Amino acid sequence: MSSRWFFWGRWESSTVAMRVLADRGLEQAPIWSLRNFFVEFDDTGTVTRTATLAENRIISELERILAEHPESTTTASAPVVLIGNVSASRGHWCYSSIQVSLSTIELSGPGSGHCLSHLSLPMQGLSVGTYAAPRGEGTNIAFIRFTLRSSGKNPLGSGLPASLKANDLVSLLRFLQASRQASDVSLSPSARQ
Repeated sequence: MSSRWFFWGRWESSTVAMRVLADRGLEQAPIWSLRNFFVEFDDTGTVTRTATLAENRIISELERILAEHPESTTTASAPVVLIGNVSASRGHWCYSSIQVSLSTIELSGPGSGHCLSHLSLPMQGLSVGTYAAPRGEGTNIAFIRFTLRSSGKNPLGSGLPASLKANDLVSLLRFLQASRQASDVSLSPSARQ
């Protein structure tokens, strides 16, 4: 994933393996971890910072970069549909269509078993936080897992685990930032006069 202000690369690595007894005898099973490499650029394209980050630092780093470049949110105006996964029930990940606009986020899924059929939340008071995977839950390098939280009363409880591809996560964060900026402008004293 890259933009004018950053490059973000992801990879899996394993420095540890454990031996497990399988039907065919002892086998080595690597223990994988995800890593993220960020490169930041200034307005002239010069590298200003590089960092290798753990999964739990991605969200805050992306939010910081987007906040430093607020003009990057001007593209967040027309609603977009993102494809990802949500986990309404611990450990059960389900496909979801996620429509994001400046005012709402609409999650639609198959609605069977542990899956959501539809959930609509206002963007105001919505935030994205890190996701703490339960022990033994696998990872998928193609998707970034996070927790969607709402400050208002809603069916999310403490939050809804979700996952998106890297560029879709950046789009969601841009919409959240643009929604906050629009809300701040409408609440400012000059806007009320």
